[in-house]
Amino acid sequence: MSKTRSIRALRVAVILPLLAPALLTSCAAKGGGSGTFSVAISPVVPTNQTPFSGLDDIAMAVVGADGSQTQYDLGTPASGLTMSGTSIPALADDALLFEGSSGGTIVSRGETAPLTASKGSATSSTVMFGSVDAVGWIGSLAAPVAGPMIVPIGGGNFDVIGGVGLTSGVWLRDYTSVQRISLSAPSEDLLPATVADAPTWTDLAGKTQQGWYGSSMVVIPLGADAGKVFIGGGGPSPGLVDSTAVTPGVWLYDPATATFDALGDVAGLASPRSEAPTVLDPQGGIVMWGGWAQYHDNGYVSINGTVEVWDPNTQRGSSVSSRDGGGNLDPSSVPMYDGAGASLGADGELFCGGGLLGTGGSIAEWTTSPTCNQVTAGHKITPADDLPAPLAGLAMITLQDGTILATGGSTETSPKQFDFSSTSPASAGAYLYDPAANAGRHWSAVGDMKVARAGHRMVLLPDGRVLVVGGSDTYGPDLILGSGLSCVEVYDPATQTFSDFTACDASSDTDGLAGRAVVPGIAIDPDYGVVIAGGTIDYGTAQDAINVVMFGG
Repeated sequence: MSKTRSIRALRVAVILPLLAPALLTSCAAKGGGSGTFSVAISPVVPTNQTPFSGLDDIAMAVVGADGSQTQYDLGTPASGLTMSGTSIPALADDALLFEGSSGGTIVSRGETAPLTASKGSATSSTVMFGSVDAVGWIGSLAAPVAGPMIVPIGGGNFDVIGGVGLTSGVWLRDYTSVQRISLSAPSEDLLPATVADAPTWTDLAGKTQQGWYGSSMVVIPLGADAGKVFIGGGGPSPGLVDSTAVTPGVWLYDPATATFDALGDVAGLASPRSEAPTVLDPQGGIVMWGGWAQYHDNGYVSINGTVEVWDPNTQRGSSVSSRDGGGNLDPSSVPMYDGAGASLGADGELFCGGGLLGTGGSIAEWTTSPTCNQVTAGHKITPADDLPAPLAGLAMITLQDGTILATGGSTETSPKQFDFSSTSPASAGAYLYDPAANAGRHWSAVGDMKVARAGHRMVLLPDGRVLVVGGSDTYGPDLILGSGLSCVEVYDPATQTFSDFTACDASSDTDGLAGRAVVPGIAIDPDYGVVIAGGTIDYGTAQDAINVVMFGG
């Protein structure tokens, strides 16, 4: 089982009764056999937390690039702000890990970026130091943004890419910068850095666009472009609002240089698509299921009835064969939007639920579906056991034991109109898919979530639990309708139950997250924590809050 990095074995404690939260420590140390160097670490604390309060001790470890650790006694502070006399070797791209404890339990932590220091030098750094197993509020994005994607780029850093502005119900198409959030070396004012501007691109109608909403974004794991971010499809605003500029274009973003490489504005994917559930396959291919399709300005929405895999080696997308051997699926019988997907490991991917169009593909009405399909490792579509209930706007995630957790969404079965007042209540239901079970018995119910949600996000924590954040108490097509939730809860696979991460009132604006958030961005760095940012408060307004969740070792 994977674990968050923590100080192992004998923990060396230092009592800090006078330590002010403005400065964690300043160490004077011996390096290279003679001489001294100093390292000053300034903690940046979430605005809603007091992680120094009630601590019995703070332990420190020097963490090497290979994960090796050496612990040191920092000594007793000579004053409220300075500690000296600790003898440690020179630092060569080593991180400093701090853990605060109360009664023998780790209650706060922080880890710096890799530092270099040798005799005669003075090195300084900031570090995010926050309470573990709690939601911390850590500032704001450059502007409110709906539907951002957050990409973990290593070393406690996260890049926020894409999304669109939304104010008073108007989609602004003005969120075009890439924002970098750092937990290892945050700015003291808690503001993310702008590291790049999204490139301009030409849509199929010949119009110039900039930035994306609803793109599939995945870190490429293998090959020559490993570590780069695949950005495929999307458009300048949500598909239900305006599909005129949905694109098949593909871009590669390199976090190391904060640059974009366009692989063709109108080439790359097999067909234009936006907001498609996306899962990595065992070979490193990127599998995209349905989504909103491109249409010309005729007043109608269009659903992409295809499934495709984008190959990072050939840098091209190709359609996946459907059950009958054809390339298209019928969106009036197979859900192709607002569903979810998760990995089956070597057996491929599972895609479940979503919305159905009216009979014959009519866009006049919608309903939800329990249908599940497997995309095999050989890129063929085959039927899978249906969900126990029809769901759209659900979330799915693969657990450490290979089972899949599905939560929330709407169980609406009566046809409803495609308009911005057409919503249905969200569900608190949760189900577990066991690939090893007999056919017809793959799904089983687990304990309900504490709060009914649709359009929420989940992330797998290093200890095997699942964090569930945001969403809405109602569902509407495209996941952009309804009032947002700030509640955060956690699923424990050992008990198959959910519990409040913090006391939660579904009517609260800030009872967990720093603001209500439908479809927020979310990502995890297992050594540093989870970052959650942006999302919509309701259909009329986006928000800009950034949140962090750290874990104990």
